Amino acid sequence: MTKQLYVLHSPRTGGNFIKESVSPVLDANSLSYYTRDQYTPHTVNLSEQVFLAGHWGTYPITVNPDIDVVSVVRNPVEVRASIFVYLYDRIFSKRAEYVKFESITDKFKYYVFDDPNFEIHKNMQARFICNPADSMIFDAELFTQNKYKLQAVKDLATSKAFSWFIGNENTSLENAMSNLSSFYSVHKYDNLNLTCQDISAWFNENYNVNITFDMSNVVNEGSSELPSGPSSTAEIIDALSSDEIARIESFDNIDKAIYDQVV
Repeated sequence: MTKQLYVLHSPRTGGNFIKESVSPVLDANSLSYYTRDQYTPHTVNLSEQVFLAGHWGTYPITVNPDIDVVSVVRNPVEVRASIFVYLYDRIFSKRAEYVKFESITDKFKYYVFDDPNFEIHKNMQARFICNPADSMIFDAELFTQNKYKLQAVKDLATSKAFSWFIGNENTSLENAMSNLSSFYSVHKYDNLNLTCQDISAWFNENYNVNITFDMSNVVNEGSSELPSGPSSTAEIIDALSSDEIARIESFDNIDKAIYDQVV
């Protein structure tokens, strides 16, 4: 079987920066890869790809248990703020309960503390580390036959949190730490440069290919344009009180415990 590297991409943890840095080099060296992340049915032989990156949880590991896995863990408060900002124009700006709040921070507080539609965002990173995506999303025929049975499709149609077709049954700190200990590379988002170094070393060792990452061009930070001006993840976090931060961390207690244990 092809020697493979999989970037297990939890949302808002730098995965797009990684795959956009790696893919052009693989094109130039005629190495196969699959990084399309459209949440739509795909028909692709994952076992033939040198490089995989996507919001698929542990599913590629079920296809190839020997695959080398890279994962990045981010401060859960930053993840919550980042995904809110990313989704603001797409979802929240269209909902009356959010429009009534003037500041982006107040809108964020409603999302993280009060909106029941987004319970699934709790411990999101642990969910991805512990659970596989539903395999039928990689089979167009099966997806067509069963798409109305998938909760992710129902959620998307009603503007609720999209689950990326990943369940939550196996989510626990024990399972997350066990999986992370078996991965090829795990670092904090704060140390994304270390992740990039590990990926470069892997490609050099296994395919004699040099991958260069421009750390000044990390594309993960999102922002939304509001009437009051541009707002970013950092601005939201800066406006939170220490008690509010602690409350978010209590909601995302598994993600926080993982983050605290990763270098």
